[in-house]
Amino acid sequence: MTNPTFQFVEDYIEFIGGYRTADGKKLGLFQQVPSPISLARYDVAIISSLSSQTAEMNKPLTDKQSQLAIKLVEKYRRQLGSLTPPIILPEKLDKFRLGVRAVDRTKSVFIEDNQFILKFPYDTKLIDIVKKQAKVGEGSMSFNSDRKVWKLGMTEHMLNWIMAICPANDFLIAESVSLLYQKMLAVEEQDYNICLTVKDNEVVITNAPSSLLEFIEKYGGLHYTNLLNLIDASSVLGYSVDKLLIEQLENLDYGSNRDFVINKKTVCSKDTVSLDTILNYAKKVNRLPIHVYDTGLPKNNTDEIVYLNRGVSPNISSKLLVSFTSMMIGSKKQSWVSNAEKIIIIE
Repeated sequence: MTNPTFQFVEDYIEFIGGYRTADGKKLGLFQQVPSPISLARYDVAIISSLSSQTAEMNKPLTDKQSQLAIKLVEKYRRQLGSLTPPIILPEKLDKFRLGVRAVDRTKSVFIEDNQFILKFPYDTKLIDIVKKQAKVGEGSMSFNSDRKVWKLGMTEHMLNWIMAICPANDFLIAESVSLLYQKMLAVEEQDYNICLTVKDNEVVITNAPSSLLEFIEKYGGLHYTNLLNLIDASSVLGYSVDKLLIEQLENLDYGSNRDFVINKKTVCSKDTVSLDTILNYAKKVNRLPIHVYDTGLPKNNTDEIVYLNRGVSPNISSKLLVSFTSMMIGSKKQSWVSNAEKIIIIE
């Protein structure tokens, strides 16, 4: 039997991809030649990627890539054998010069350093789901590119989202996450709800600790005349609001932008919400000056607006942060987000 031309699968892929000569010589940078055989149109990009990975980056193929490489070389066995000189394949292709790189394809969620860690292989569907949660979720969320994991803030909102999304997508859920969820459900079943409501014609916050009641005084105290501020502070201070009081936002002339009042973080469209609309809200609930992050040209500050441009400290604490982009990437921007009482994102 004629001896094989090459010893390893990578050599055959590199030859087909134009990175290696028939006598086994590896071509240097910028010396790549066209493929010596006629490739199917849909194979061109795949072979180019595989051969570049092993020849230029010296990076082993993954388990799935290695199986694909074998199939591609076998597919062109006859063409390779018809070349001059012929490229002879062994009866069985199974040797890899760089070895085969095992890829962890498990999907899991666990707790680490007081954060939820979401780990899964590249999946566009899951990535879209996570990015959507990053925009609307209550709690921090960031991607660690070195570890290829998502880090989520340990908030009730994030935990509820995890327990809704992960089981449906076959994630391995750590026992610590499941136990935390069970504890949260047990607490929610008890009447510990701290809620802004009305009793005996007086505005009260049920189950409120004394420290919260003292802090409420900074927002004007528990009075009907201060109802808008009290509802606005609920998402910041962590108490719920009776549905009947939320309905009264209409009577308080603030039904049109009730999301600003109710939520800690609001995402809205630039087609429906303007900076003037937000300023009107901020004036009514004492959140001036607002801090604005805009990717456009720097603008001059006013008494009502402070623009977050270059040179601004990351330690700014704002009553209201307005961003014209949801991509607040970087330690400084994340610090602005973390230190803001409320956030409005305009897209």
